[in-house]
Amino acid sequence: MVQYPGKERLTDSMPGSRHDNAPAELIEFLAKHDPVIHSLALGLRQVVLDAIAPCHEYIFQMRSKVVLLYGATARIMADGICQIAILRHHVTLVFPDGISLEDPTRMLRGTGRIMRHVRVMASSDLARPELRSLLR
Repeated sequence: MVQYPGKERLTDSMPGSRHDNAPAELIEFLAKHDPVIHSLALGLRQVVLDAIAPCHEYIFQMRSKVVLLYGATARIMADGICQIAILRHHVTLVFPDGISLEDPTRMLRGTGRIMRHVRVMASSDLARPELRSLLR
């Protein structure tokens, strides 16, 4: 489901569709971001959807960042698979239970007890098979 104030829908992956299936609200939230960050965010969203759809997606803006939450159930906060945080200068893929993921290439960053993340800085990062394997 894509969920934002007053609306929600099931999010299916549309391979090859790239950014044209992004909700209007997400495009509106991203309008203030640099075009490179805008493109990275939509590209990472498509990578996530290609790997885990159908899924529930919750999109919101929090101060200066945009957050997309993904889960297999509507209980995204409790049962979340991953999150995308879109900040001013980079995009981050966050795994709430990242400590339990296999990461032979050491892509995951973070020193916390449970959470880990991958910072996406360039479009070439989106094509890395290691990134997709973390989502499986």
